[in-house]
Amino acid sequence: METIDQALQQRVWERVRGTAQPREPESLRELIAGEWADSAAYLRLAEHYRGGEAALLRQMHRREQAHLASLKGIYRVLTGRPAMVKSPPLPREGKETALRRCYYREQRCMESYRQWMAHPVFGPVFENMYAQELAHSGVLLELIGRLPAASIVAK
Repeated sequence: METIDQALQQRVWERVRGTAQPREPESLRELIAGEWADSAAYLRLAEHYRGGEAALLRQMHRREQAHLASLKGIYRVLTGRPAMVKSPPLPREGKETALRRCYYREQRCMESYRQWMAHPVFGPVFENMYAQELAHSGVLLELIGRLPAASIVAK
């Protein structure tokens, strides 16, 4: 089980105290990598589901692709250069592990988006992406909650 790390805990306390500041443009590269990884994971996870759940995961994949494009655009506007980020490896983990990893990545991403909301120009963009990531987190929790008990015990 993943636990909250010290850096994340510090950022949470900064937010609670109201001392969080927008991050440096280079921190967007980490967000770009995370959105890219989530996008790939959601597309891969959609292969393991049918019907509405598969459609929902494909929709989340498309939304992550839009976030990815927005983040690359913001990075380019702020720095004057394209964001050079290596593509993530294709996810090859089991369904539960992938869902859990995506959930925790969404949480970390939301924390960064919350800090970026203070940006005077791009704050509303980050606020919108934050709300969408919050919705993704809810979907992931529902999918995890619907996993068969044998799947959860076996891990």
